[in-house]
Amino acid sequence: MPVLDWIGKQAVCSHHLQVACRSLKRDDRHSVDNPQAQPGEGLDENMLVQADNLLALKALLPHFAGRVKCVYIDPPYNTGRGDWIYNDAVDSPPMRVWLRELAGSKADEMSRHDKWLCMMYPRLELLKELLHPEEGLIFVSVDDTEAAHLRLVMDEVFGAANWLATLTRRAMHTVRNSSRDFNANTDYVVAFARNKAWFGAERARYLRVPADKTSAYPHDDQDGKGAYKLDPLHARNYYRPYQHVFGNGMCWSAPPGTYPRYAVETLRRMEADGGISFNGRRPRAKRYLSQVQAGRPPDTLLSPKDVGFNKDGTVLLREMLGGGAFPQPKPLKLIQYLLSMVRDPEAIVLDSFAGSGTTGHAVLAMNHADGGQRRFILVEVEPDIARQVTARRLELAIRGYTPTTNGSAAVAGLGGSFGYYTLAE
Repeated sequence: MPVLDWIGKQAVCSHHLQVACRSLKRDDRHSVDNPQAQPGEGLDENMLVQADNLLALKALLPHFAGRVKCVYIDPPYNTGRGDWIYNDAVDSPPMRVWLRELAGSKADEMSRHDKWLCMMYPRLELLKELLHPEEGLIFVSVDDTEAAHLRLVMDEVFGAANWLATLTRRAMHTVRNSSRDFNANTDYVVAFARNKAWFGAERARYLRVPADKTSAYPHDDQDGKGAYKLDPLHARNYYRPYQHVFGNGMCWSAPPGTYPRYAVETLRRMEADGGISFNGRRPRAKRYLSQVQAGRPPDTLLSPKDVGFNKDGTVLLREMLGGGAFPQPKPLKLIQYLLSMVRDPEAIVLDSFAGSGTTGHAVLAMNHADGGQRRFILVEVEPDIARQVTARRLELAIRGYTPTTNGSAAVAGLGGSFGYYTLAE
């Protein structure tokens, strides 16, 4: 397997083992409690942790190792910009101090790609330890700046055999006419499983997203078997040709260039069970909706209809908090789409680059819609963002809000609660 190397790698590969494990303390002033809910024990609640995410992940490890079903993170894209709310050059003063302690004089030789990889590697290692050993999924948003590096470093941390797909998303709905060459309007979501073989072992575990298939099954004999559609008895895959005579005397063989889809014994059983339709020129098989696996395989090319554009995240956050709260938050529909692949309605979902809190909002919305009891754990490093953006957004999502847009109707609350945590001294 190809292995990626960079300045500082030797120092960083085992760094997660050396990080001190601190405890977490709850800050009731910034928490939102549900008066109807029974108090949880320990850390048994939705959580927003304000701390450096490396320290926070290590603090979470004793409580949540192997329990997180889904991780979604949206780390800095490392575009080199330093003029926005997150320093996207991975060159903030705390990061420079950390790299100096980690790599010594070699820190001066590092490119911003080296720094980004040093930042990501130990965090990915801790996220792997937090993921459920069988059902765990991790989704990482990235753009072309670090996409190739991210795939290689995740191959190393999670194992190349556990790569699922790299999803492509049209992030921008407009055209940048200032572009000198290509209009860079896409980004990606790199998807890995903690144990891909577990998902492939049984059909019931295959990755699926919800899909309404009822319109494709228009028939119903009112015999208690439910809706069905009609499928041909032939296919292009080779199977021994034969001629079959049904119980009603109809003689059938596959059309030229095709072959029987079923064995003779299977056709006899299907006919005896009423699974063959003789309405029409050719007999056809009844495929019942109840026998079809729920959902559909997720596409690697994400449709804006399913996941939205960046502008949708921006508009929603503006309606909740006013303008300028946070630049380019991910659309709510994107996170909901990714989380829909997690079958467990009580899954723990972790986002250690929480930003505006879209992941927590998505968990609240999904629980409200289907009655699930998913829990989120969010980590945000910047105190002002954690309190004034992330926590505030979660509070408004829970309790409801009146959009800042003039004339908009009030939005009902989704319910729920969360605890606001910091690192104990």
